[in-house]
Amino acid sequence: VLDLGIQTPQTSLLVPGATERVITVGAVRYDDLGTIEPFSSRGPTADGRVKPDLVGPDGVSTATYTGGFTGTSASSPFVAGLAALYLSMNPAMTPIDVRRELGQLADGAGKNNTFGWGYSRLGEPGGERVAFQDPGTGMWTLRRPDGTDSAYYYGLPSDDPMMCDWNGDGVDTPGLYRRTDGYMYLRDTNDFGVADVEFYYGIPEDLPVCGDWDGDGVDTVGIFRPGLARFFLSNANAEGPADEVFYFGTFGDLPFAGDWDGDGIDTVGLYRPSNGFVYITNENTTKFADVESFYGVSGDRFVVGDWDGDGDDTFGIFRPSESMFYLANEIGQLVANQVLEFGSATSMPVAGTFE
Repeated sequence: VLDLGIQTPQTSLLVPGATERVITVGAVRYDDLGTIEPFSSRGPTADGRVKPDLVGPDGVSTATYTGGFTGTSASSPFVAGLAALYLSMNPAMTPIDVRRELGQLADGAGKNNTFGWGYSRLGEPGGERVAFQDPGTGMWTLRRPDGTDSAYYYGLPSDDPMMCDWNGDGVDTPGLYRRTDGYMYLRDTNDFGVADVEFYYGIPEDLPVCGDWDGDGVDTVGIFRPGLARFFLSNANAEGPADEVFYFGTFGDLPFAGDWDGDGIDTVGLYRPSNGFVYITNENTTKFADVESFYGVSGDRFVVGDWDGDGDDTFGIFRPSESMFYLANEIGQLVANQVLEFGSATSMPVAGTFE
């Protein structure tokens, strides 16, 4: 972890701060984390790479040292301490792994040559993580807490992916809806294999959702029928009539589900690609949306998770044109708290707790 240096102009950083394999740190004001210090060097590097990687507070005045300690020489130890804490929790990680993980946890809207990924922080423990399914191959790729990836094949390329806790063990595992036969295929482990549970539920036009509709700690399936703008939710992962049926949304909406208020019960939501709006409800019943919020742009793919581990789910999007996830910790918040480069243009995003 190296300080960026105190050369102000664009493309002003020097070696060793310009070195690819180091974590390069710029300085923001300790009393205003959104303001870059005028002396903090800017990127890019001479060969065009974005730097810095992160920024940290440049000092603080304390009772024992009222003169303060400023400069990138002060912000760099702050990030070095975070890196040491993260490495102590995940000792197998490489320096590049640590840099990537700290970048994912930083507060910023995307890497740039002034702030890097943004203000460094470790965040709260227990947040859910993103993953994706490749519809062209049927491969699932999960990001582990230690920063490494786990990949396995499950299902057919044309299947619709889900990720939920099907058996109440606290681990989210893959599920598939196969529109060609109307069957759900659920698996209880994150590895290659066949379905542990399979049953008929739905018709070819249906779109799948999953969640804990009754608060019993086990996630179960549901479908959104676009032609009727109607949800059919089941409290059991088995063939049979829906336990909850209600109207919500309109044709063209894309369904999802989450626990928006932290009460332990998942309710549905809809992402409207035509206008980038999100509509959620706190009750699984026919009604108007409890919350309407704009998040994302045309072409984004929506994903839901508890990114900061505070007990309620919030929004995220995967932007295929950038292979980037943008995750917000509060509903209605327009600026992402976490920005993560992961996946490819064809990836279908999912999220959960994988271990």
